[in-house]
Amino acid sequence: MNRLITTILCAFLCVSAFSQTEPEEEYFTIVEQMPQYKGGDLEMMKFINSNIQYSKGLEGTAYVSFIVEKTGKTTGHKIENSRGWTLEDEALRVTRMLEFEKPGMQGGKPVRVRLIQPVKFKLQ
Repeated sequence: MNRLITTILCAFLCVSAFSQTEPEEEYFTIVEQMPQYKGGDLEMMKFINSNIQYSKGLEGTAYVSFIVEKTGKTTGHKIENSRGWTLEDEALRVTRMLEFEKPGMQGGKPVRVRLIQPVKFKLQ
């Protein structure tokens, strides 16, 4: 009986330990120094525009939020104010390719920063 109780208790503690997740590290929306894309915002827009691939005959703007990590890589991409467009997948694909030259800085230290990037689709 003691062996059974010990086994059940051990199983419960193991499951409890593995089911707890680490809290996500905080991020900022405004910092002393915002993340910098190589060449600046204009170069980032050029990169986005030159990498968009679509031929759906639709126009509009998708807003993609993401985190610029301390390394300059981007993570956690998601569409804000979704309209269910097929273009939103393309906006996510292109913004996942972004990498910033310099991360955001707060108090002289690199920090995670959440940005929202509009991606415009316009027929030419």
